[in-house]
Amino acid sequence: PPSSAPSKNAAMAELKSRVLTALAKLSDRDTHHIAVEELERIIRAPPSTDAVPMLLNALASDSPGLASPARRESLRLLATLCASHLDAAAPHLHKVLAHLARRLKDPASDTSVRDACRDVAGQLAAVYLRPLSASGVAEAGNATVTLFVKPLFEVMGEQSKAVQGGAAACLAKAVEGAGPGPGAIGMFGKLGPRICKLLGGQGVQAKAALLGVMGSLVRVGAPFLNFVVRAFCSMILLKEYQILEGLANYWSCRILGRSLS
Repeated sequence: PPSSAPSKNAAMAELKSRVLTALAKLSDRDTHHIAVEELERIIRAPPSTDAVPMLLNALASDSPGLASPARRESLRLLATLCASHLDAAAPHLHKVLAHLARRLKDPASDTSVRDACRDVAGQLAAVYLRPLSASGVAEAGNATVTLFVKPLFEVMGEQSKAVQGGAAACLAKAVEGAGPGPGAIGMFGKLGPRICKLLGGQGVQAKAALLGVMGSLVRVGAPFLNFVVRAFCSMILLKEYQILEGLANYWSCRILGRSLS
């Protein structure tokens, strides 16, 4: 009925006011815990799924001056929102991942915020990629994988070892979050050669962190041998002895672990 529209709008405005008030309290140590509880209650039981886009936009806003605990908690709450309302949040997944990428690049983000980005990347992958990996529908999986991979590879272009390392950690966690399955090869088959290209270039400072992504690809069953060889060739040509040593140590540990098990 037409009369229900104003009441619905009023309820949404009231809810948005509650969310913004709670978000403002996240940066205050004295009110942080109360704000988290309030936001979790709203996220888990909104008045309707129509509130999900509003909640997502509020949590993904780039408000200046947020303290690290508030930044971390906003990221965690975004993952909770997506997990609690998978279908309603799915059309907005690109916004969530774009926000994560901005947090990685933000000079004000410290190690704890980058670690939160890593954890959220894994949680989101478990929600949106794992079913596709398990089903083996590579075509559908590729489109969703791109939502994760594209912004993180863009972050790898930043000239900061810490930022690049954060992006690599997010990539590794996303691959692990998707998990092994018949669709993993189709979803991640192109990721390995792209990583090898980065390892062979001179603009990437966090090459050691990229080894973690390669290890994650192994664990989910993506084809690996061919781009391990490419990585070795690229690193030998560039005399990346430290990276070679790291890769050798990684495989030595895997072989030793298998022999002991």
